[in-house]
Amino acid sequence: MSSSSHNVVVCGAKQGPVANLEPLPPAVPVISGRSSGGSSCLMNIAAISISADEERPRPPNPGKWYFTKAQINDTPSRRLGMSWKTEIELRQGGACFIQKLGNKLQVNQICNDTAIVFMHRFYMCHPFEHFPVESISIATIFVAAKLEEQPRKMEHVIKVAHSILLNKGSVVTQTAETYRKMCEDLCTNENIILMTLGFDFTVDHARTHVIQACKLVRASKELGTASFSLVTKLLLMTTMCVQYRPTLIAALAIYVACKWSGWQISRSKEGRDWWLYIDPRCTQPDLEKLTHEFLHVYDRVSPVMRQRVENLTQICKSEGDSPNQNSQRSESGSSQNSQGRKRTALAACLVNPPSEPLGKSASVATSSFTSAASYNFNK
Repeated sequence: MSSSSHNVVVCGAKQGPVANLEPLPPAVPVISGRSSGGSSCLMNIAAISISADEERPRPPNPGKWYFTKAQINDTPSRRLGMSWKTEIELRQGGACFIQKLGNKLQVNQICNDTAIVFMHRFYMCHPFEHFPVESISIATIFVAAKLEEQPRKMEHVIKVAHSILLNKGSVVTQTAETYRKMCEDLCTNENIILMTLGFDFTVDHARTHVIQACKLVRASKELGTASFSLVTKLLLMTTMCVQYRPTLIAALAIYVACKWSGWQISRSKEGRDWWLYIDPRCTQPDLEKLTHEFLHVYDRVSPVMRQRVENLTQICKSEGDSPNQNSQRSESGSSQNSQGRKRTALAACLVNPPSEPLGKSASVATSSFTSAASYNFNK
């Protein structure tokens, strides 16, 4: 193997959960490939030998894509000497690039969310040094569009991505060398992503749970829009999608939105807190901890990156300010002052979702592709 090649780990059931970042034993099969910034791919997915047992569809294992804090701090990139600040900035840049590319390709927000989750999962297995984030981001939106039944032609994806990377309206022609090279890289990275994910395409989106929860508590328009917007911000700026279950992230979005808007959701007739209907294992200390974790990341985002996020989403201005029957404003003066301070601190975090209104049917916001049979290589 030449010095310019590197190993791509095949994530399959026989190798155990991907969340285990311990060095893999020599018996684990690897695929020889080149980085998307290098020469042509040495790997052909059709030529990979798979045993009869591995060809059978396996039930999804969502838990393998959730990582502990220690594992987040011990990614392949970190092992190569990259700082946490650099890695989180690269992840944020990749997420913003996917969001912008998806918007220009006119896919729905769930497709963008799926691509961003795939990007975060990919870099839990591979370092940024070997796979440029822009190239992988293009491939993840290409893969996600197929899975979400919104396929886009390769030439269209390449031209739109190229125009974004050039930061101007110019596009490439089918005969241009740049276009040929980007097509080659896209095919290579698509295959590497599929093998890294182990053909486990299951993504349970927090956005879906927010929609359902807002309907359950009959949230006001202001609270609903703010909660929906928080999910987008959490996905663009943090690694929570590979750390916490989506129901907990959904509860966090509504919890922070309540702090910002000054609303309180009363307990149910059974005397249970509202978040228990979203995630039965959730507690208020959990929500407080995650709120501080989010603000810790937000406060450290560079002005340039923050502006990129703001350009992708617009500040939400609510129409109407009346509570619904399940929500009520705090009445004490001290509570109002406290809410006002929290509202000031959190206001900049809440933005209008880039697509799909809150009232969109939750049935659209699902992704349950769990086997290789669901994937179309020919699109």
